[in-house]
Parts: sequence; C-alpha cells; structure tokens
Amino acid sequence: MTVPDKSDPPSPTDALGNQRKVQVEIYGNRYHVFADDDTGRIVELAGRVDKAMRDIARLNPGLAATKIAILAALNFAELAARGDAACKLFANRTEYLLNLISDELNE
Repeated sequence: MTVPDKSDPPSPTDALGNQRKVQVEIYGNRYHVFADDDTGRIVELAGRVDKAMRDIARLNPGLAATKIAILAALNFAELAARGDAACKLFANRTEYLLNLISDELNE
C-alpha cells in the first residue's frame, strides 16, 4: 500500500495487479491510497489504524496528532514483532517434530 505524492504520475496497473485507488479516513483525515491488495482489506486496515489512534487519544487527551500516530505505529510494530517471534517459534517446533518423525521412520 502506498500513498502517492501529488507530483507522482498516475500509478499504472499491471496485467494481474489491478491497482486501485481507495479512499480511507484515519483520525479525521481522508487519504487516497493506491492498493494492489483487495480494497476491502485496505479499508479494514485503515479502520484498525483509526481505532488505535482514537484509543490513544482517548487515554491521552490533548496529545498532538503526530505523537498519537507515532504511538500507534509503535503499538503496531510491537504486534508485528510478536507475530514474527511466534512464527519463528512455530517454525522451530515444526522442524523439531519433523526431525522426530523422520528419525522414527528411519529406524
């Protein structure tokens, strides 16, 4: 997902990409976003960002929008890091179990 600069030419679409522009609203601001992905998914993600920012603002009245956005980004980065760690743990556990099965089959 990209937010084009106003000076950028219109984004071309490839044969399979069907890149489309979708309008989303995050924390009271409208954005036109070019998406290779399903536009419904982009709207859903923007909704998550909007909710995260509004939750932070509710808990921190008077905090500037830029700081709210940074705190929301940090929260999402933490979620992504946890997801990465869970994937690595799952991969390691799967490899261990596959080795056990392979050892049993080779005996």
